[in-house]
Amino acid sequence: MSQDKSNATTTTPLRPTLAPSSVDPEADEIEAELREHEGEIEDRSSAMGQLRGEYAFNANKLKESYYPRALPLLKSVHVNGYYRQRLEREIAWLGQKVIAMEQHKGGFFELRDLAQAKKALLDSLHPKFEEAFQQLERVTKTELAVLRNYENPPPIVLATVLTVMKIRGEEDAVVNWEQARILLSETYYYSFFTCKCRNHTKPGQIGEQPTPEHLAALEEYVLDPETSGENVSRASVPGGGMSLWLHALTVYYHVTAMTTPTKQTLEETREQLLRKRMALEEKKEEVSDASAKLDLLNKELATELEDLRQRYDVHMEPLQDMFFTANQKFNDVFSSPKRRAHDGSSLSPNYSPSSK
Repeated sequence: MSQDKSNATTTTPLRPTLAPSSVDPEADEIEAELREHEGEIEDRSSAMGQLRGEYAFNANKLKESYYPRALPLLKSVHVNGYYRQRLEREIAWLGQKVIAMEQHKGGFFELRDLAQAKKALLDSLHPKFEEAFQQLERVTKTELAVLRNYENPPPIVLATVLTVMKIRGEEDAVVNWEQARILLSETYYYSFFTCKCRNHTKPGQIGEQPTPEHLAALEEYVLDPETSGENVSRASVPGGGMSLWLHALTVYYHVTAMTTPTKQTLEETREQLLRKRMALEEKKEEVSDASAKLDLLNKELATELEDLRQRYDVHMEPLQDMFFTANQKFNDVFSSPKRRAHDGSSLSPNYSPSSK
């Protein structure tokens, strides 16, 4: 509903009024008139509150009805965006590789000639890891206890914690919520968990290469548009830090895989670069198409929400006018010379609706 209407005052303020009097008929008359206007104000305030609540409920229901239509488009944008970023990284790397191969011709040795470029690329990942570590280390005992005490944690939080357990390869652990609670105990979390995460993911110092199962679990996780660090953080602060770590780790594993030296010739590398560029254009088109459809859907939803708001405003505007009119009438009576003439006698300055 419109801003001025949604922000209209609907709570009846404390108002002084007249004390009951059996010896002053005029004071009683003023008292009755004030109470009448007070009742009108409370009635209009209540009706406006009910109407606003009904509008909010129906607006939320309308948004929910659009979600099933929007979800495939959101997933398409997210998934194609993920693969687009991968392709862009690969194209940039292959471009550097082609240049180095052309410069060194037959004397090209990838491990040596691209060492600095690989180091710079891995160093660029440090900030994402550090952001994840800082959020993990800022977790309070209360926030950790909230997560640990869930009987049925939110799905995105459960997926985050269980994926962390899979990637870390918890020894002899069955990956389920009961085992996850052990990982989330205060002693283990603060003494071992964050430290092991740092050691596990220091660029250039990972002792164990990821298994195909690890890579599959990571990709399944990051391809879910609901599992961004921001989304998970809203459901659980510790889970948010874990989510950031998983996303950073996914990029790290991709970079280490694509920069692993190969025995490709210059011509083969050029052909691979050309294929990647063609694939990137396809992904850009898919992202653009899904984004355009999503924009149309959002505009359709916005139109329906505006129509809903206007239909409620037809009823809200008269109520608001009556509310302000009743409020003005009350103030006019209360500030009238007739009422002020009774100040200090039968008038009480401490009246509130609860005193009736």
